[in-house]
Amino acid sequence: MTEIFWAVLKGFFDGGYSWEWGYAVLKHNELENWLSPATKKQIQNWIYYRKEGDFGGYFSSTTAYYQERITNMFQHMTVMKNFRAVELFLGFLVVVFGSEDGKMSIFNRTFTGFFTIWLGWVMIILQWIFEIWPSNYWLRGNIVAIVDHMFAGVQWILGCMLLLDIHFYVYTMRPIRLLSFLAAFVYTIIYVFNAALAIDLAYFQDFWKQDDSQAIPDFVMASITSYAAVHFVFTEFFNLVILMKELTYNPFAASKSEDYQSGKVGGSMFDINVDLFYWLGVDSNTDDYWEIAREFSATYL
Repeated sequence: MTEIFWAVLKGFFDGGYSWEWGYAVLKHNELENWLSPATKKQIQNWIYYRKEGDFGGYFSSTTAYYQERITNMFQHMTVMKNFRAVELFLGFLVVVFGSEDGKMSIFNRTFTGFFTIWLGWVMIILQWIFEIWPSNYWLRGNIVAIVDHMFAGVQWILGCMLLLDIHFYVYTMRPIRLLSFLAAFVYTIIYVFNAALAIDLAYFQDFWKQDDSQAIPDFVMASITSYAAVHFVFTEFFNLVILMKELTYNPFAASKSEDYQSGKVGGSMFDINVDLFYWLGVDSNTDDYWEIAREFSATYL
């Protein structure tokens, strides 16, 4: 296609000979069927008039050609066809350029990967604001908070490589990936336990009520667990993302060919289909969309 593009530009300066060559390349690669009969005929006209130096014929045929194409476009333009064209265009973009192996998994790097990475970074920034700004920017020597911030940053970097399915990290550096997974698993267990304890102490038993009926240790415990549940939720978010993404991988696979089938979670043990195309009944055959694009092009071009 690059050669054809340059041939179109050169044809304006070499009397149309490059156009003739470019059109021959187009036919040789069987791309001519993407053009309408009117366009095929007009290309021949352009080549002829340019080689003959007949600029009057060149411009008059060009004007007639574009008038015919515009008329043809409005003749085919109806409300339903417009909606159908938009639907097929969006389907083409999603299936051809957004899917992986013809599947739109909820863990697809195009569908959730890039957005989730950005959202994870926003969560880290929010954590910094929530913790650092009220503490005069130095955390007042809070070792737990400092370590958690460092851990969140490391998990975000490793999680980015995981979400983007970087082969070197997923398979070659599998031990590091598994360590990140285990760290996320342990962190999640501790966080869920702390959050459940905070809800029980602060909400159900209400150790924050303003009277003297509760013991000071209970009040302190409710305060600490509640603060931790809010503070560590930012780090927990990306750890939870890592856990969910890891469900799509076989931890013992040394290459993609040994890994779980695309669009499935849990392998043969769970065999859960997370392909949105499957659940929504969307045609995920990319060849079908290329054929639709060819028919559209042959009608309007």
